[in-house]
Amino acid sequence: MSKKNKKTKKALRQQVIKQAKKEQQISQIEKTAEKNTLLQQETETTSEIKEVRLHIKKILITMSILVLIIVGIYLINLKSNFILQFGDWLSKSLNIQV
Repeated sequence: MSKKNKKTKKALRQQVIKQAKKEQQISQIEKTAEKNTLLQQETETTSEIKEVRLHIKKILITMSILVLIIVGIYLINLKSNFILQFGDWLSKSLNIQV
């Protein structure tokens, strides 16, 4: 009886050890999966930030060009009456009554 008990106890210990190893492997796999998802989310957010920065730069360049055009038109209007004459001609040709 004691030999049987020793064998069953030994078998139980081995099963417990195997189960513990499996649980450790599962927990390690879960941790690596969480790390991978976090890294993927970080790379997605950094790529989105880069895209947003690119769009903001384009918008700022466009706005600065428009401001330069408006300032140029204003300075031309101060020195000559060309802009007002052009506006009058445009309203007459398009038959716009102001």
